[in-house]
Amino acid sequence: MNAVAYPTSVIKNYVSCASCHVHPHGGLGGVLNDYGRGMSEAFMATFASEGEAQELFATSVSWLDLGIDYRWARIDSSYTDQFHMLTEIEAALHFDKITLDYSLGKYGRDKKLESRRHYIKYSPTNSSAVWIGKFMPYWGIGFSDHTLFIKSLTGLSRGSEIHGIGGWWKNKIFQLYGSYGSRDLRLASLDDGKYELCHDGPPVTRVRASFIGLKKTEIGVNYSYEKGDIGYGGFAVLSPIDKAYAMIEVDKKKDIEVGYARLGYFIYRGFDLFSDYQYARTFGETSLRAIGFHWMVAPRLEIEFKLSQDDKGNNTSLSQVHLWL
Repeated sequence: MNAVAYPTSVIKNYVSCASCHVHPHGGLGGVLNDYGRGMSEAFMATFASEGEAQELFATSVSWLDLGIDYRWARIDSSYTDQFHMLTEIEAALHFDKITLDYSLGKYGRDKKLESRRHYIKYSPTNSSAVWIGKFMPYWGIGFSDHTLFIKSLTGLSRGSEIHGIGGWWKNKIFQLYGSYGSRDLRLASLDDGKYELCHDGPPVTRVRASFIGLKKTEIGVNYSYEKGDIGYGGFAVLSPIDKAYAMIEVDKKKDIEVGYARLGYFIYRGFDLFSDYQYARTFGETSLRAIGFHWMVAPRLEIEFKLSQDDKGNNTSLSQVHLWL
């Protein structure tokens, strides 16, 4: 689901995920810090009372951030399908400038138990960090919506996390993310009793650089390198007028081109209406148009409804519920 927090943050002139999440690109998964919980209570949710966003299962201590995430979806088209998306718990322990983070959850229809995010992070300053472990690389707008062509066709859908290293740095004008790693790094047992380090596919280098010097705006470029194959693209997120926002991204890789655009407007605090358009060009072209709404009802509850139509005239509705503690 696309968190309401992202466009709301842009409207409030927050263009860095690190303000609210333990991980610098929290939009791709990551437990909230105390500041982020406070923001959801202060101006993101429609209904909120003082202290409602605080952690349920831990005292407010500076060395621990704890979160539980649950997501469910329903699809209606020529058939109806309801399914579990994820149930996940994540804990982050802070030791001065070092953070240890580990998540464990059940994902998808088969509810497979696994850890999709665990890492060690070192933050020398409040505006820089490096980490090593398993995580999702940051790319473009960074929405976690699994229906986006940008996710599925560039290898960045949920379950595509990498084992590797990453880094983040920003100042008042620029912001930079980078990562290097491979999927499913593991030790494999050989016939002679020895072990070999294996991974799925070659290592991938990804860079996301953006300009944040304008108020309520982020404009950036994407770059990836994978064994001679180069991917690149550009994106922009901005709030041209109060309560309105726009997002656009175009990426290319080998024979693939994908694009995405959204216009949205908050008619009330925590509730926005939006219109989406996305396309993919591979050996043919397909497109998808959608209208819908997000509603952060309370600091722990978010819902989304989207009605979409593809280029063949097929209609599909998608309903999602997101709970977090």
